[in-house]
Amino acid sequence: MGAFMIICLNKSADEAWATFRPYHNKFIPYRDATMGNCAYRCTNLHCFQGLQFAMALGWYDYSTFDVQEYQHFEKVENGDLNWIVPGKFVAFSGPLNVTDRYGSFTPDDYVPIFKRLGVTLVVRLNKP
Repeated sequence: MGAFMIICLNKSADEAWATFRPYHNKFIPYRDATMGNCAYRCTNLHCFQGLQFAMALGWYDYSTFDVQEYQHFEKVENGDLNWIVPGKFVAFSGPLNVTDRYGSFTPDDYVPIFKRLGVTLVVRLNKP
């Protein structure tokens, strides 16, 4: 609902968040998918602020966002990738040397996708 208010009603992140003031203490912060203690708090307000910032930078435009492409690529079986900065920086899970039981892609699986998306450089930030 808050994202709708920002995208469609042109409310600021703070205005959208203020609408939920009676429920602020009921929302649990988001966290990463790893096990163990989370070292940060990512609240709904942070997400609203990120959306507002992305829109201000032109990184998100409701009228041009390709929902079908997003829904396709966000699935593990299709590469589990998403644009972080559209046309500049894409994040993805993997690659692995061999396809594992979760369907993770190998470099050979990603190459045609990267070519289609215009990706020309890959930097691995987790494992060698």
